[in-house]
Amino acid sequence: MKTNISALLELRAILENATVGILFSKNRMLVQANPLCAQMFGYTVDELKGQSGRVLYPSDEAYEALGLEAGPILAAGQPFRTEMAMARKDGSTFRCRMSAKAVNPEHPQAGTIWIMEDVTTHYETEQRVRQALAEQEMIFDNAAVGIMFVRNRVVVRGNRKLEEIFGYRPGEMLGIPTLQLHPDRESFENLGRLATEPIRRGEIFITECSAKRKDDSLFWVRITGHKAPDAGDSFDVVWIFEDVTERRDAEEALRRANDELERRVLERTNELTIANEQLQKEIFERVQAEQRIWHLAHHDPLTGLPNRTLLHDRLEQALVQATRDGHRVGVMFLDLDRFKSINDSLGHAVGDELLKQVAARVSRAVRAEDTVSRLGGDEFIVVLRDLTGPDDAVPVAEKIVKALATTISALGYDLCVTPSIGISIFPDDGTEALQLMKNADTAMYHAKASGRNNFQFFTPRIT
Repeated sequence: MKTNISALLELRAILENATVGILFSKNRMLVQANPLCAQMFGYTVDELKGQSGRVLYPSDEAYEALGLEAGPILAAGQPFRTEMAMARKDGSTFRCRMSAKAVNPEHPQAGTIWIMEDVTTHYETEQRVRQALAEQEMIFDNAAVGIMFVRNRVVVRGNRKLEEIFGYRPGEMLGIPTLQLHPDRESFENLGRLATEPIRRGEIFITECSAKRKDDSLFWVRITGHKAPDAGDSFDVVWIFEDVTERRDAEEALRRANDELERRVLERTNELTIANEQLQKEIFERVQAEQRIWHLAHHDPLTGLPNRTLLHDRLEQALVQATRDGHRVGVMFLDLDRFKSINDSLGHAVGDELLKQVAARVSRAVRAEDTVSRLGGDEFIVVLRDLTGPDDAVPVAEKIVKALATTISALGYDLCVTPSIGISIFPDDGTEALQLMKNADTAMYHAKASGRNNFQFFTPRIT
């Protein structure tokens, strides 16, 4: 008798401490459950006892369908496994992984043991990963340029545009050596000599060269290569291809036309030579004028920094590249503390000189690939490209604060000016340019409220 009691106590301890839900049913009625199973469905153990198994399912249809599917399997003495939505007592549903086995297949009335696990978090994570992969696949396949992933100079993957450029059918390029895409081995080896070391160092390699289609016809491509992320010891390279044959042909035709024109000019009289020189001068002046107009249209006239128009263009480009490469982009909104009092008390000329020197110091504090823009007044935007995480923005913000910490001499006045900086991160704080700028602006006001001369990251709680 004592042995039976001891075994019963041991069995109860096992059931109560199991890390999975355990349920015993007979004739589709709930007979017994361990505490974790009852908790999973929002019941107490006593509440579950005696209930129809229907209470655990979101609908009659789901209940009946499971019975039709599981019954024959269990009756055959086989374990039954599935994963589906189940219902809690409060009507909410969760993803449940279940396995069941009949106690005695020859006597179904003897009952069934069910093992249940709540896998909602795992299921939702898988769904998000699938969605993200589908979105990236859509972007990859619909890109306007050819994209090729190469491992040790063998094509591992390519998008539709790449196949279109080289004249291959879908999937035909997979596994072919890249030598097959060159006019000859000499061209293949020459590209390898030029590109391998820069790419191994993590640099972006760009060139234009001749390439060979599937039908052996030759054409010109502009190629951009960079080392694939997490390449390890393999020489994994992502190549971007653009067919520039028409442009090259046009350039060659233009070159020939220019050569012919020069030959004819040499045959002309001095009068025509002078006229031609005058014409070239006018063309040069026109190009310079157009360049000046473009610069004025895209840059702040006071500081020479990119204006709002050019800022939006560069920010959009940075977001597109970050989406493609899996990087982050930082947007800093910088406002000078108490600038208005300096401008009002010392005059606009002093204020303008101060802004120009601030612009120069901030520009020197960031990388060449980053963008510093003046929105107007004492407001500046800094776009930080290719960040691996939010922490990458911290040393930049600290460098800007330090750069403005020393006195600035403006038209005879020694001035001290400090910045308040708000930072938002793509895609954590937004995926649109205006949204990121707005959130950075919000964070900047939080920096001012925190005592000025500091930087703050955007968080939803400060909106």
